[in-house]
Amino acid sequence: TVDFSRYKTFSWIPHSDNDNTPYHNQIIFNNTINYFSHELAARGMTLDNDNPDVLFELKVTESKKSRTEQVRTTVPAYNYNNAYQYRAIS
Repeated sequence: TVDFSRYKTFSWIPHSDNDNTPYHNQIIFNNTINYFSHELAARGMTLDNDNPDVLFELKVTESKKSRTEQVRTTVPAYNYNNAYQYRAIS
């Protein structure tokens, strides 16, 4: 509902979270900031750290989700473990 056409400059609120999980680290944070800054610039906004019209804050969250997929195959499944017993001869 926000009309972003009113804003010409932006800046990012400094990141203060020190959580260092595999999906929440400085590399991912910097890459995300760079991506969104590039997209905002493509829409006509300019990065201005001194006097921005709007401030953005990036919050990275993670949630644990699992998904199970059933794969159907037309190839018959064979159980090779109990079909035959082989004896090694030395």
